[in-house]
Formats: sequence, C-alpha cells, structure tokens
Amino acid sequence: MIWPQAKLKYVAHLAYGDALPKDQEREGSFKVFGSNGAYDNYNRSNTHAPVIIIGRKGSYGKINWSEHPCFASDTTFFIDVTTTHHHLRWLFYVLQTLNLDQGTDEAAVPGLSRDNAYTKTVFLPPLSEQKAIAHYLDKETAKIDQLIEAKKRLLELLDEKRRALITHAVTRGLNPDVPMRDSGVEWIGEIYQKLHRLKYVALVEMGQSPPSTEYSFLVDSGFPFLQGTADFGSKYPLPRIYCAIPQKVAQPEDILFSVRGPVGELNIADREYGIGRGLCAIRCQKSLNKKFAWWVLHWARIQLRFKATGSTYEAVSSEDVKNLLITLPPLSEQKAIAHYLDKETAKINQLSSATMDTINLLQERRTSLITAAVTGQLKIS
Repeated sequence: MIWPQAKLKYVAHLAYGDALPKDQEREGSFKVFGSNGAYDNYNRSNTHAPVIIIGRKGSYGKINWSEHPCFASDTTFFIDVTTTHHHLRWLFYVLQTLNLDQGTDEAAVPGLSRDNAYTKTVFLPPLSEQKAIAHYLDKETAKIDQLIEAKKRLLELLDEKRRALITHAVTRGLNPDVPMRDSGVEWIGEIYQKLHRLKYVALVEMGQSPPSTEYSFLVDSGFPFLQGTADFGSKYPLPRIYCAIPQKVAQPEDILFSVRGPVGELNIADREYGIGRGLCAIRCQKSLNKKFAWWVLHWARIQLRFKATGSTYEAVSSEDVKNLLITLPPLSEQKAIAHYLDKETAKINQLSSATMDTINLLQERRTSLITAAVTGQLKIS
C-alpha cells in the first residue's frame, strides 16, 4: 500500500522551549532538556507527556524522548499532544530520518531552522499503522541498542586493559621477579625504578601564539600551526591552519603534549610545527628513549589531573609538565619496554578497531531499519 505524503508543517507544530530562569534554585522533579538531552531539574514543566524534544541550537537536530512532562529549554523545540494529532512515538522515529542535524548556516549561530524543518516530507500511514510501526521499532531497535551497548562496554574494557598494561610495564618492568620499592608517592605505590622529574631528562618547550595576522588557511604559506588537540590525528597532527612566523616551533619526533582542555593528550611531530599556547613540545635527551617516553608519558600524565585548573577549560603550566615524575630504567630496558608495548597495544587497538566497525555497522542497521519502517518499505503486521 502506498501512503500519502505531507510536509512536516502539516504533521506537527514545533513549539519553542523556554528560557530557564537563572535566579531559580535547580530543584524539583521535572527534568530540564537542552539540545543534548536532560541536564538539570526544575520545579515545573512546560510540556505534556510523552514528549519529543528536538535540538535547536548547539547539538541541533538531535532527537530526544521523555516519557514524563519536562521543561524544554530555549535551545530546543518540542512536540507533544498539544502540537500534533499523530502518534508521538511513530513521529519520534520519523524525525530521525529527516537529517535535521544538517541545520542551516544562514544565521550567525548555526542551528535548526523551523521553516526549513517544515519543508521536510514524510509518509503518512493511518494511525493504526503508526502505532504498529512504533511498537515494531521499539522492539527491534532495543535489540540493536543492547548489542551496541555491549560493544561500547567492550571498548571500555579494552581501554582499561590498555592503561593497565602500560602502567604495569613502566612501573614494574618486564621481569616479574624484579624487587619493588616504595615510590614515596601514595597514588603510585610500589615501583621497581627510582622516579625522576621529566625536566632532567627532556627539554619541555611551551607553545606561544603569534599575532592573529600571521595565521593563514593556505597550505604552503608557512609552518603548519597547532593550537591544541583539535588538530590531533590518531598519531600525527592534521593541521588546519598555517603560520608564517611562529613564536615556538616543535621539531620532528618531538612529543606534543596538550596543556589545556583536555590536558595530557599526546601526539608526535612528524615535521616542524608552529605550536600555540595549548601545547608544549617534549624533546628527549640521551638518557630517555623517545619511544619509551611516549609510553611513560601515557602513564605519568595522570599526575596532572590533580594540577589542572580553570573555569572555561582545564589547564596546566609548563612547570607542571616539567615536574612530571617518570620511571627511568636503563636505555636497553627502555627500548625493550617500548617494543613490548608497541606490540601488545597494537593487538588491543586491532580489537578496538574491529569493535568500532561493528558498532558502526549496527548503527547503520538501526538507521536503515527505521527508514524502511517509516517509509513503507517494510510490511509490518
């Protein structure tokens, strides 16, 4: 059976949420929804239940659902029984197929335009079929969501295993019979090597931002410039801007270390880079193997969690980085540990990559299933 089609404006009205009063205490039993979901509580609601909340600013186009009355903030639209005569749960799934997260760039701040959303076309099955579709998708997407959550938990376990592997190797070495000693630092516990401060075995070069007139988006217009972790790829940076005359330069094979939001992210310089205030470059001296430094810094950066300060974003100083405590076994052992961790973490990374591929396939399956159901490609009895 071929269903009629209609513009979204004739299917539902997208009501604006309200500004949350700033002088009110955040108490009450009603969830406050922003574009990214529930984030606070309030003492009254401005919707009926159930309700669909649609991101208007920020994470625009994101679709949220609440079984209970809630307070939809002024960064959202909402749809409840007062703004549509159609089945709300069916409409919840339909909205997920309309690419509302593409938004519009026409306004100063990109977001979801209600007028643009209203132009979207949807298929309109009878109310009884809307209910059947919603019931079917609730059941089938729950199965997929359960599988996705299991895979995400596996990713977390693999990440924990990776961290434990690194910690064990750099604090206990590769010989299980090596004698241990008290590190003198409560959170570190026992180690097999004396701790050294990073500044005695490496040069730490703090980045400095040049004048804004020195920036360019043109390739080959100067040094590739890195301000922070936004440019970090999986191993080497992916620069977006360039700088003719940088104030500070990282050399090839320097370890790049983020000193603000988020602190402690690591990367490797595969060429010369201009670096800004969000980064520092760590250049190893002869007593510190570069590959071992990469791994020991993965472990040592946890120390900065106690140092990071800032209201807008967390940040640490160059002195904080210079005073990081690291183990420093003989060079031959540093190389052996680095080789071991390269090999063992590669296995974990391979499993993580395969798990991410599975998650992506499950998410694609979920999207395809919803699209097929709400467009009449699936026969649902």
